[in-house]
This record gives sequence, structure tokens and C-alpha cells, in this order.
Amino acid sequence: MPGSTPGGPTLKTFIKLGKLISIQKMAEKEKTEGLGISAFTLGVLGIIFAGTYGVIISIAGLIFSIVQQKRHKTRMGKTAFILNIIGIVLSIVAIILYYKLVPLLNQFPSA
Repeated sequence: MPGSTPGGPTLKTFIKLGKLISIQKMAEKEKTEGLGISAFTLGVLGIIFAGTYGVIISIAGLIFSIVQQKRHKTRMGKTAFILNIIGIVLSIVAIILYYKLVPLLNQFPSA
């Protein structure tokens, strides 16, 4: 076996194994962060599009963040969860205000 002596593995072998393990850990981290990043993006979009679309987007993001947190807890998933809750609340408030203010505005005579 290259890189080893009859007495056992050499330092080069351990360095190669260390790099391989760190590459595998990075690949696993990227796999687990995918849903968190998607949920985070949907959370931001849910806040921007507060209203009917915001509720739909934020609910999808909330589902993604919950799945993310069940698979592997990350800060990105936790942040996404909070953003999506804020998006849902803002959207509900925007919808309520819209349906309360439109009838009031229709009472004024148009010019």
C-alpha cells in the first residue's frame, strides 16, 4: 500500500484521511443546509410580499424550516422559522387592514 511502511500507516496517510473526512463533513453540511437556505429565502420573500402571496410563501417556508430542524438543527433553520412566523403574522395583519380600510375608503365621494 503506498504511503505506508511495514510498521503501519505514515503521516501522509493520516493527512490524506483527514482531508477526506473534512471534505465529507463539508458535503454533509451542504446537504443539511439546503432546506434551511430555501426556508430562509421564502421567509424573506414572505415578508416582502406580505398579503395573500406572503401567507402562501411563508407557510411553505415554515414547512421547509420545520423539516430542516427535524433532520438537522441549524441556525439557518431556526432563523428561517422565525422569519416565516413574522411573514405569516405580517401577512394576516395586512389582509385584515386591507379588508377593514377598503370599505372606509369607498365611503368618500370620488373626485
